Amino acid sequence: MITRKTAAAGLRALAVFSVLGGACLLIRMLWVMFHSPGGGTVGGLLFAAIYLAAILFIGRILRARAAAVGELGDSAFAAIALVSILLRTAGEVYAALGIGIGAAGCVFIWFGGRNPLWLLQGLGAIFPYASGAPTFAGGVSFLLPLTASAFFAAIVTHFLAEWSLALANGLEERRARIRS
Repeated sequence: MITRKTAAAGLRALAVFSVLGGACLLIRMLWVMFHSPGGGTVGGLLFAAIYLAAILFIGRILRARAAAVGELGDSAFAAIALVSILLRTAGEVYAALGIGIGAAGCVFIWFGGRNPLWLLQGLGAIFPYASGAPTFAGGVSFLLPLTASAFFAAIVTHFLAEWSLALANGLEERRARIRS
């Protein structure tokens, strides 16, 4: 019970910190964009709007998963259910950030005429390399690898979450048969 409450509180705190951190990073990105040649364009503003939507969505994911952790019932294998929720959370956050950055970068390339990797600095390290020449196809080639990795991460983490729950159910059934 203490573990569930701690995990739920941690996820709620992470939601607040991710939104605040994302907002700080957004302000820094906007400052860099508007102080660089050609950065403060419609593409830069669209990039900022899409990035902000992704950050807010991540905060919503974390709050929803915190509520799910708080609603977990007592069971002999409660830690497995908790890990299952945390696996889903990790995949959903990665997917939201990947799709958000991919879409924002694609739009930035189309309307700003440059690859936005110079804006992402630390975030670029957790995603696959996305090239992006200042063309329509370059925008799409920036979007596709990020979307594919986001989709793959979501599928793998949800699979692992379901697998862990199936394992817990099997263990509970086995435990019940032993007792009877």
